[in-house]
Amino acid sequence: MKSPLVSVIIPTRNRQEYAEKTIRQIAELNQNIEIVVQDNSDDDYLKELLNDLLSNENIKYSYCETTLPFSENYNRAMERVTGDYVCAIGDDDGILPNISECAIWMKENEIDVIKPAKDQVYFYPGNINKKKNACIGFGQYKGSYYYSNPETAVISLLDDGGCNYLEKDLAGSYHGLVKRDSMNKVKQITGKFYSGLTPDMYSVICLSLLPNIRLAVVDYPITLPGVCPTSGSAASACWKYQRCSTLKATSRLYVEFICA
Repeated sequence: MKSPLVSVIIPTRNRQEYAEKTIRQIAELNQNIEIVVQDNSDDDYLKELLNDLLSNENIKYSYCETTLPFSENYNRAMERVTGDYVCAIGDDDGILPNISECAIWMKENEIDVIKPAKDQVYFYPGNINKKKNACIGFGQYKGSYYYSNPETAVISLLDDGGCNYLEKDLAGSYHGLVKRDSMNKVKQITGKFYSGLTPDMYSVICLSLLPNIRLAVVDYPITLPGVCPTSGSAASACWKYQRCSTLKATSRLYVEFICA
């Protein structure tokens, strides 16, 4: 079997109904994408939900009944990756069809990691004023890109006391796309792929400080971050939606869907 071009890692815990939808959405893209699921739920019900998909060699499901730290769930997923490029997402997120094309472009241009546009978001039903409607928000994208030195962004992040890291040109695997070789270098140097209280923050600092890391900042999304009612980011994301929806001029468009 040909090794996958892209591996998507999905650590999950006790959000089986959302994780199932996420995994099925990626599988339905019908691309050479490896889906690595690390399930740390109280039971393996997610495995039952995915029973019809588990014969697919590109779907790797693993269950651990012992409660793990957040970062360790990410580590265990990353340990089983075989693709050339890696993207980490949450269990309520999605992948856009252009991710494989983006990986090919990275390979042709010898790019180690990209930071794509991340201001698009999908709100599951039950988020906005507890309504049953779903909502998707997205910006205006040019498809342009530029190269950036992520070490400079780390210095800026420290100057800002570690705040607003999503606004800086940092290299990261969470909703980014990274060469597996670069992730392996992080483990060789630090002993782990992910650590700390926030795996995303650990990843952006370690990757951004790798010697000669080649980062491209791309004005186009490759993933669709999701916000389900139990998401830790739900409150702040909904506040941003409500604030933007009251403005007459905004670069972001919100479309609401009526859900049965």
